[in-house]
Amino acid sequence: MPGVNCPENTKEELLISIKMTLEELLESEKNMSVTKENIENKISWFNNEVVRIKNSFQLWISELGHQITAQEVEITKTEEPSGTYKTKQFDFIMDGSVKISLIPYGIWIIGAKGRIDIHGPSGTEKLLFFATGGP
Repeated sequence: MPGVNCPENTKEELLISIKMTLEELLESEKNMSVTKENIENKISWFNNEVVRIKNSFQLWISELGHQITAQEVEITKTEEPSGTYKTKQFDFIMDGSVKISLIPYGIWIIGAKGRIDIHGPSGTEKLLFFATGGP
């Protein structure tokens, strides 16, 4: 591996370990039971996490002494295998002008249970909910 300063056998062991971990993640995703009930539970869990993050975010900003207002926007997402589902995006206005948005990205992420993008004036950050045993 270029740029990695370690003996060749260690590099080889590292590559084998990464390959095995990736294979395990892909296999666990493939074997995940995809029933209507499991999909509904996953969507419900994700929507609850979006609201929990929104509440925490609002608290953190107000604790820093900023005035904050939040607007809730219902959005739809379409993913395999769940199809189309509804979730919420939250747009925050800080001190009357700075806009920050919590945008649900999806629930079918390899190695994670979901992702929310946080978009603001400085760019976008990704918040991942790692699955047990995930990276």
